[in-house]
Amino acid sequence: MSLTIVMTEGKTLYLQDATPAQLQELRLNLSEGHGAFEFTLEGRSYLINTRNVLYVEVTPATSGA
Repeated sequence: MSLTIVMTEGKTLYLQDATPAQLQELRLNLSEGHGAFEFTLEGRSYLINTRNVLYVEVTPATSGA
């Protein structure tokens, strides 16, 4: 699945191969209203303060079958 994370200050992050565990962690932190979400993209690590997230768009993975 892919995630589009729209943040304050006009920043948008795109995660192409997000795992269900990453999505669950992000959902938990967003529902609590605090916390952080960490991921690695192209060898760089990112730590996102969930207070800066406006919304997340989830696109399911497409199957090759």
